[in-house]
Amino acid sequence: MPTVIRKTTETDIRVSLVMGTGTARVDTTVPFLDHMLTALARYSGLDLEVDARGDLRHHLIEDVAICVGAAVRALLPETAARYGDRTVPMDDALAHCALDLGGRVFYEGPLPSGIYDHWMRSFAENARATVHLRVLR
Repeated sequence: MPTVIRKTTETDIRVSLVMGTGTARVDTTVPFLDHMLTALARYSGLDLEVDARGDLRHHLIEDVAICVGAAVRALLPETAARYGDRTVPMDDALAHCALDLGGRVFYEGPLPSGIYDHWMRSFAENARATVHLRVLR
């Protein structure tokens, strides 16, 4: 089970990730981030634990992305399926994501919120992934 710990003068974060059943125990002090990480665990079938504290919301969100990306990279074997894509309708939103886990870093957004656009870029860098994400509606 990959566990990533990041402790800086700004943040103190611990992320654990394992193939499982989609359970999540997430406490970042940022309710929307908690919600999105819980949804990520549920719909990916990964068991995710995140404990995070930080001085500023921006630092916390960015450093959680760094840790989650690194945990994903550590969890996946070199022989993992490389490509995937999904279009997901949820309530009034419609989003499409295409993902390549081939080790080349690239992120193409943008997301409607700058801080979560930055989250995706930090995630992609640390997962060593190419991520194309579009909010269609």
